[in-house]
Amino acid sequence: MRTTIKSERNILLSANAVTEGGVHLAEGILGFKRTDEALTSTDFGSSGTGGSDPSPRYMLLYYMSHHATDLFRFPLKVGNIWTEKGHWHTQTRTSLEGYETVEVSEGIFQSSLKHKTVFTDAEVGSEQRNSLVNGTRYLWFTKGIGIVKMRYEHSNGVVTEAELLEYEIPVEEQEYFPLKVGNMWRYRWQNDYRDEAVIETCYVVNNFGKPEDFDRPMELASARYEVKIDADERRVVHVRCLLTPKQNNGETLLLSMSEFGTEGVHDGYGRYLRDLMVANADGEKLPIEDIGKTQWSVKATDKSPMMLSYRVLLNHDEGEWPPGRDEAPYLQKDCIFCPGYALFVVGEVSDIELCVNVPNNWHISTPWHRIGDKGHRFVIADQDDLMYAYMVLGTHSEKVAKSDEAEIVLAIGSGFKTAAIEIQSTVESLLRAYSRVFGGTPESRMLFVANPYGGKGETRGGVSGRSISVLIGGLLEKTRKDLWVPLVAHEICHIWIGTTIKFDEQEYWFTEGFTDYYSEIVSVRLGLLSEIDFLKNLGHACESYLSQVGGISMRDAGADKFANVGLVYYGGGLVASVLDVKIRKLTQNRKSLDDVMKQMYREFGVIDEACTMNDVIRVVTDVAGKDFKPFFDKYVSGTERLPFAEYFGEAGLKVHVKDELSDIDYVRKEMLGIQSLTRTPTGDLIIHKSQSYQDEDNLTAINGTPVSSEYMGRHQKGCQRLEIW
Repeated sequence: MRTTIKSERNILLSANAVTEGGVHLAEGILGFKRTDEALTSTDFGSSGTGGSDPSPRYMLLYYMSHHATDLFRFPLKVGNIWTEKGHWHTQTRTSLEGYETVEVSEGIFQSSLKHKTVFTDAEVGSEQRNSLVNGTRYLWFTKGIGIVKMRYEHSNGVVTEAELLEYEIPVEEQEYFPLKVGNMWRYRWQNDYRDEAVIETCYVVNNFGKPEDFDRPMELASARYEVKIDADERRVVHVRCLLTPKQNNGETLLLSMSEFGTEGVHDGYGRYLRDLMVANADGEKLPIEDIGKTQWSVKATDKSPMMLSYRVLLNHDEGEWPPGRDEAPYLQKDCIFCPGYALFVVGEVSDIELCVNVPNNWHISTPWHRIGDKGHRFVIADQDDLMYAYMVLGTHSEKVAKSDEAEIVLAIGSGFKTAAIEIQSTVESLLRAYSRVFGGTPESRMLFVANPYGGKGETRGGVSGRSISVLIGGLLEKTRKDLWVPLVAHEICHIWIGTTIKFDEQEYWFTEGFTDYYSEIVSVRLGLLSEIDFLKNLGHACESYLSQVGGISMRDAGADKFANVGLVYYGGGLVASVLDVKIRKLTQNRKSLDDVMKQMYREFGVIDEACTMNDVIRVVTDVAGKDFKPFFDKYVSGTERLPFAEYFGEAGLKVHVKDELSDIDYVRKEMLGIQSLTRTPTGDLIIHKSQSYQDEDNLTAINGTPVSSEYMGRHQKGCQRLEIW
């Protein structure tokens, strides 16, 4: 019988791999969970290049770890054996074989624990990839040091060997795999897939535990934040916050920053956090313990107010920060864009006020309501309202667009200032148009940020809470509204769809797809987008949808909406357009999809209640007077393809579908005789199992048409081009 878990720590190792010549190959993260029972591999991920490797095993951490399996089971005892089912359906059998003397570049290590794992039945995607996982792996651990040697005998006869070059363990430990923050190991490894050996450096970056009273944290009565930015030091934000605890509650204060968009960043927004400190009413520093990624616990000595203070460096735009340039802090010559989730350390509290101190000639644009007429003071609903809002600080142009109960603060930076009046007019016309579509406007104060970025025609947009951000390349020319209006229209539509009309679970085919459709159709109604451009966009949406339909349902595709744009955004928009046509046809044009939106807004938006997909089906059925459940079962929950010619023909449109290439699987298998293709990290396609070509040949073109892994993905079901007129 296994013992009860009394403690738990979550550990992250960061690794960097270069060739012996110093050329960067990859970097990655390896996660472990340490309990009284076991040390378990929990996660791994990397980015880099593997050359011609048949899998992304361009890092030693991929050979040393195996997701969701136990590396150790405690207590460690020679002869212990355990079996598990691991990643890629692999069967694993691990045993502790005994103690051996190991000689490597770093030296000779006595009494090293020999650890053996046999991997079988891997299903990675190709025989070569399977053969790299299947096989026998030996690891040698030395007490107080960690892994000193690895030998992986793969099932295809290839051997990967690694040896310890050097290590740093600042604090003496007695573990066979010491994992305190700061511990470092450097290895040299090589196999037959490598012309040059790899030097890989691993170091522990996080080791988090939970306080004993984690489930009963201190509750806060209020939080009073002060934010200060100096004109001559615009990339540094100074934050102070007076935290007042509630009486008669827990003694451990839990603090955190949002993890939005930082799933692949081991330290999250904490990467730019400096000098985090909490002091009691007497000014004494209180001990702070890391308990997770950007999560901390503070043991309070009493229930007196505490002062939280820290600095944030606004250097996120010096590289590509994961959420994107439109949703991470950036600086322009006249303003600073800063989302709350990148700035604020918060506790559980609903009474929040914020004071922002900036130079006298600056102003602050936010979605929050101001307090008083002097200075920049705001009242904020709760910690989510604080974190998931944008702020713009500087000498940018600020306008206010209003319609009924809605008010949108426009923060317009740099070269767009001359177009501020035009943007204000466009936003107000969109607000009024959407109000007519939905039959009302939610009482709302929002922030809309527009700044120039990138080349002409480039657009990016993001939404967080009651804030919208867009970055647009080039100038806002009146004659080229088609470059930026659909993006602006899309983000404003989210005031209704996704914010007011919302779901308990992800239904991105609706919240993104229907928003896409209405951003286009409303722009046409207002004369902001021509009918010709609308039809071109409709054709492009159909092509993108056709490139992905069939493998996964539109609804399930929302689990990774950015990887399934053709199904989620374009497919959802096509469902909206088809429903609009069908409802008009069934009701002799007396009703349309607008009536569905009005009913959805009345039933769910006005009373702030989440809806479900069944609610959407019910409302569509009510408006159309026909049961639409079979339609949704086929095209949204199912994987059947929308029959465009039939549906759009009812709207008087002619649809011509032109096959440019047969089904790519048919071409690959039947015409070219290639049974298997492997994609390399650089996008090359490597041929396997073919009577016509040599194994490891690179497929570069089909009948003169250049191809790549991206091309093959787009044409998996055959490339089809649509002409709509």
